[in-house]
Amino acid sequence: MEYQITDRLTFKRFLGLKSSDRVPDSKTIWNFRETFILEDVIAPLSRT
Repeated sequence: MEYQITDRLTFKRFLGLKSSDRVPDSKTIWNFRETFILEDVIAPLSRT
C-alpha cells in the first residue's frame, strides 16, 4: 500500500494528499486497519 500511494498520483488524490505530503508508512496503515477491525467498521462494509 505504501508503495502504491508513493507510486500513483491517483491514489494520492483519492486520499487527499498533495505530492509534497509524506506517505504513511506500513506500520501506520496497519494500525489504522487494526483499529477499523476492532471498532467493527470493516465487517458491515463487506456485507453490502
